[in-house]
Amino acid sequence: MKICAFDFDGTLIKNDSIKLFCRWVSNNQLEFLIVYHLYFRFILLFKDYNLKFTRVAFFHKLYKKRKLDIQEFTKILLKDQFEDSENIINEMKKEYKVIIVSASFDFILSDYSDYYGINLFANSLNNKQDLNFSNKVYTIKSNFKKEDILEVAYGNSEGDFDMLESSKQAYFRYKNGKILKWQK
Repeated sequence: MKICAFDFDGTLIKNDSIKLFCRWVSNNQLEFLIVYHLYFRFILLFKDYNLKFTRVAFFHKLYKKRKLDIQEFTKILLKDQFEDSENIINEMKKEYKVIIVSASFDFILSDYSDYYGINLFANSLNNKQDLNFSNKVYTIKSNFKKEDILEVAYGNSEGDFDMLESSKQAYFRYKNGKILKWQK
């Protein structure tokens, strides 16, 4: 099987899906600013913890408590896509097994991946190992057969370099939306 792997944040969408999710869960901009930016950074001064996982766990509980519909959030992700993302995904699906390998979280992106009918590998609140750098390659290799090939990969940051290096064809998305073949 030939695989095409996409990073998510900055590759398929323009922004950070975690930050978008936390803003969406918040009742208003003030609540978001106070909790997302100030509260968690303040307690980090007094306690050593993983900011990303702790912050997301808090907003996940808030999301559950407020009984929000994740499909409404998926609409935000779809609006935040780069103009060519849908076309690239659909074109790749014609020839490859398309997957998303993201350092965002499964519950944030699962409805998006279902929308396109593609597999998702993302962080989980139950597993504190961040799906970034070499963990992306390990996840791909451990979820597919030895003879399956990472044919194509798309990324946009240093956290994707290992995945890009492991693929036969690699593409890098710049902040301006332009995609260029990545030089190994």
